Amino acid sequence: MIRRLEEYIPALEAAAAAMPHPGILAILWQHTAGGLPGGLTVYDCGSGVLLAVRRGAAVLLGRPDAAGRQELAAFARFAGIRCLYTGAEVRLAGWKPQPLACMASPVCRFDNIPASFCGHTVWPMTRYFAAAQLVCGDADEDTRNDFYAELCSRRNRGIGQVLAIGSMDAPEGCIVCSGPVPCAQAVSSPKAGRTGKLSRLLAALQTALRRQQPADRPDTPAELLPTVHLSDLFVAPDKRGGKRAAALLCAAQQGFSLPPEARQLTLYCAPELIPFYEKHGFAVCARLCRWQAAE
Repeated sequence: MIRRLEEYIPALEAAAAAMPHPGILAILWQHTAGGLPGGLTVYDCGSGVLLAVRRGAAVLLGRPDAAGRQELAAFARFAGIRCLYTGAEVRLAGWKPQPLACMASPVCRFDNIPASFCGHTVWPMTRYFAAAQLVCGDADEDTRNDFYAELCSRRNRGIGQVLAIGSMDAPEGCIVCSGPVPCAQAVSSPKAGRTGKLSRLLAALQTALRRQQPADRPDTPAELLPTVHLSDLFVAPDKRGGKRAAALLCAAQQGFSLPPEARQLTLYCAPELIPFYEKHGFAVCARLCRWQAAE
């Protein structure tokens, strides 16, 4: 049932208090919404608040009880939602779980950023269709076209770009960057350019997050820094083992071709990849679970 927006303010505060790491709420909010306010719909599902967004993905806020989880699973299928992000403690019957770790690393700024890392040259890629072919691999043509269209849309809105290794037409590896996510704003001064109901809801969420921070933390805690999300890191199978992934990560961490306001990088990874990212300066922010609807 869709309710009045104002009714969600206490629910958002409760959701922020229940999260294992409050900042992950902001990261999930921005990442899954894709920066498209028009694609966001808020639904009330049992004892949890569901943020449902375009392309069948959603983020669950709160901790629903057993009855609430059953209602949520039924509603998600009815609404055509195929992918749900939850806290690691939530369990959904009939959905396929994939444990994830959210990791973060500071962006390091240098006056003269080298173009070579680990013996590889890294450069901003402009021919996004080649990136779509590399990342999507053997997927069907519609999947590649959707990925290409998404990259173009993000580039045109100034919130997406690609770093690559290899040739312009046939990259050996690439990393897709989305962002930056704005820093949290007070309710009295929401981010310029956002008006109406969405602005009030974002401001309420950001205020709820701030209220959960310990008093001895800095004014701008790390989890609320302007953030760029690394949405895809891929190296061609026959090119792996040559430190290409490390070169891409190093380039991204040093602010190579990223917006000047970016202060932090985040990414999702499988638990077994945590040691690799920790070796390159990332730290675990939170444990999550991505649920895929069973056929």
